[in-house]
Amino acid sequence: SVTFYAECADEDKYLYVDTWSIEYADMSMPEPVKMVVFEGKLYTAYGTYLVRKDNDGVGVIKEFDQDITDLCVFQNPSATDGDNPTYRRLFIAQGLDNHYWYTDDGWTFYESAASTNAKYMSNIGDSQFWISDATNTITSSDSPINDEEADPTSVASAFATSTKVGGDYFEITSLVDHPDTVFVRKQDQAYYLSGSEVLPVAEGLEIEANTDIDYPLHFWQNKLYIPAGTNALYEYDIGRGDILPISPVKFAIGDTKYDGACGRGITSDNEYLYITVETGTR
Repeated sequence: SVTFYAECADEDKYLYVDTWSIEYADMSMPEPVKMVVFEGKLYTAYGTYLVRKDNDGVGVIKEFDQDITDLCVFQNPSATDGDNPTYRRLFIAQGLDNHYWYTDDGWTFYESAASTNAKYMSNIGDSQFWISDATNTITSSDSPINDEEADPTSVASAFATSTKVGGDYFEITSLVDHPDTVFVRKQDQAYYLSGSEVLPVAEGLEIEANTDIDYPLHFWQNKLYIPAGTNALYEYDIGRGDILPISPVKFAIGDTKYDGACGRGITSDNEYLYITVETGTR
């Protein structure tokens, strides 16, 4: 807590504090885990730190007790909330052994009362909030905030029965936001939900399985980008069902600077897709 003191002989005068900050000296940040835009500001997870970049600069907004494993912005336009009519919130996952948190303004944070924890999260069409609730299962809720009016010890909409994805040996490594389909990356394969079925995205991808890598997924321009193996990268056309190898190492044969891990980090803007490629020297 922070306490402010002011010497004032006149009891009718008050001290007002509009803005204050705490500066961290010589901070050593771990590698970033996830970056999302929430209410026009960029939020990045670094270990236990949640960092925000806005017009005022870059700063640590909150330090959690546990490492952050994922960030997700979820908005359900069919829900109503007097304090936040758009139901738009930033969710912060902290692994399978810890409750997730959320905020609607970037300043006040709430610990989830759900009995279900989350390691990875995704927003499906602003109507379903999906999470990985175990190493091989996922589940969803359409209102994953605490029910402050009826029962603050539970969420407004309970999570559904868990759905198992793939086999027991390989773990889930990421979920991805999408307008209408749930996609799940595991250490062996990428899967998607079709009704009650869990189907592989591309037959044969499992031959490049690796239990040491937490593979991401990235959705851009109606295509899914899937890192695999050590330096493979695939482009999956969701509409056509085609999959195409696009790893730089495939098109730069003999150029050793592309031999390293490919696609551990993927992002995009309106025009370009950006991927990381390790060269072995960094």
